[in-house]
Amino acid sequence: MRGRKKTNCSTTVIVFARKPQVGKVKTRLAKNVGAEFASQIYFTLLQRTIAQVSKIRQVRKVLMPSNRRHTRWFRRNYSRLGWSVRPQIVGDLGERMEKAVMFELAQDRSVILIGSDVIGHQAKDIEIVCDWLANGTDVV
Repeated sequence: MRGRKKTNCSTTVIVFARKPQVGKVKTRLAKNVGAEFASQIYFTLLQRTIAQVSKIRQVRKVLMPSNRRHTRWFRRNYSRLGWSVRPQIVGDLGERMEKAVMFELAQDRSVILIGSDVIGHQAKDIEIVCDWLANGTDVV
C-alpha cells in the first residue's frame, strides 16, 4: 500500500457479492462457457474487486453477501483483511441497494456501492469518487 494516496473522505465502500458457487453465479455467462468456468470467472472478479478496494486507506469496507447463509463464509475469508460483513436484506435489487446505503449513511458522511463482478473497478477510481464526495458532490 506504499505510495497510495490518503483519501480525506469519511466514506463507506459497500461491495454487493455472492458466494462463488458453481451454478449460482454468472448464470447467463455459464450458458456459453459452462457453470464451472463461469464460477471461476466470478471468483476472480470478486477477488479483484476486494483487492482494489482494500488498497484504499481510511474508508470503511463492507461486504454484503446476497444470501444470509453465506455471511459466515465471507467473514471467514475477508474479515481478517479489514472487511465488515453483513448480509443484504430480502427484496429486489433496488430495495437491497437503498437499505444498504441508508444504513451506512447513518454511520458515515458518504457511501459508495459497487458490485463484485465488474472488471473495471480500480482503487484510483474509488479514490476520485471519495474526493468528489468530500468536496460537496452529493451523488456520483
